[in-house]
Amino acid sequence: MLDRNHNELWIPSEDLAEFNANIVNGIQVVNVYFTDRSFISENSELRDKLNRFKK
Repeated sequence: MLDRNHNELWIPSEDLAEFNANIVNGIQVVNVYFTDRSFISENSELRDKLNRFKK
């Protein structure tokens, strides 16, 4: 059963610089969920990275 709910973190633009400055050791993508409505990027580097997660 797929969970159609997800969590997103929205940072107000005036707080974005401070938020980014406090990211330690980067952000690691651990999983990506695709649907039939998922956007396909025109950026080939991004598209290739995302396609590595597809099963």
